[in-house]
Formats: sequence, structure tokens, C-alpha cells
Amino acid sequence: MKEVFTEIGIGNFSFINTQINTGKEEERVIGFVPMNLKAIYFRFYLGWITFGMTLPSLRFRPHKKQAILELGEIRITLKKKFRIKILFGLWGTKKDK
Repeated sequence: MKEVFTEIGIGNFSFINTQINTGKEEERVIGFVPMNLKAIYFRFYLGWITFGMTLPSLRFRPHKKQAILELGEIRITLKKKFRIKILFGLWGTKKDK
């Protein structure tokens, strides 16, 4: 399964860029990549500290007749590199063509 992270904001190599993860491999492209959306997040890199917030989400799985409510999370992380970034992100899995 390929995870897709599309980030919009200041601090990356382009205003809109997408990171595609396949296991340990990572590919970055400019622009959007079609995905099945799983979560929306905000991330602020202020020096060596990263503040992240995932918004609550409600997902439906019609094949299992389920509704899943995820309450989101707030995360503070220490990084090795000094960065200044302000990002709005979309996380999901890559859509098959």
C-alpha cells in the first residue's frame, strides 16, 4: 500500500508537493496525486520543535457497514534539523488507476 502525503504551505521545496511512501522508499513530486483521503492535518515547524494537529474525522466503510470516528491528535516532536514551515496536509492511500 502506498501512503500519500500532500502538503500545502511555506517551507517545502514547492508550495504544493506530495510525498509517496512505499515501505522504506520515498518519492516527492510537485502538485497533487489522487488519493483516498484518510486525515487532514496542520504542521508547524518552529526551529527544532514540530507542532502537529490531526483533525477529527468520520469515515464510512460501506462494505462492512461501519462508521469510524477518529478524534484526532496533537503531537509535539523534536527534530534534528532547524526548520521553519507552516503546512496544511492531506494524508491517504494512493488511488489505483
